[in-house]
Amino acid sequence: MFKPIFAQFADSYHAQAQFVAITGDLNPSTASLMKRLNVKSVPAFFFYKDGKQVQAFTGANKQGFRNNLSEYITL
Repeated sequence: MFKPIFAQFADSYHAQAQFVAITGDLNPSTASLMKRLNVKSVPAFFFYKDGKQVQAFTGANKQGFRNNLSEYITL
C-alpha cells in the first residue's frame, strides 16, 4: 500500500537522491539481500550517504518517511 507514496517521493526528488524498491520474495537474490539487511518487517527503509547506512526504519507512514528523508535532502 505504500508503494504509490514511495513512487511519488522518487519522482519528486530523483534529482537529489536515488530511490530503489526491492521485493524481498521476488527471487533468491532479493530474499538474500533482505536477510543480509536484517529486515524483520516491511516496508523497511534504509538511507545511505557516501556508501554507508545512516538511517533505517520500518512502517508505511508517509510523514515518518518524509521526516527521515528531510534529514538528508531538501524537501
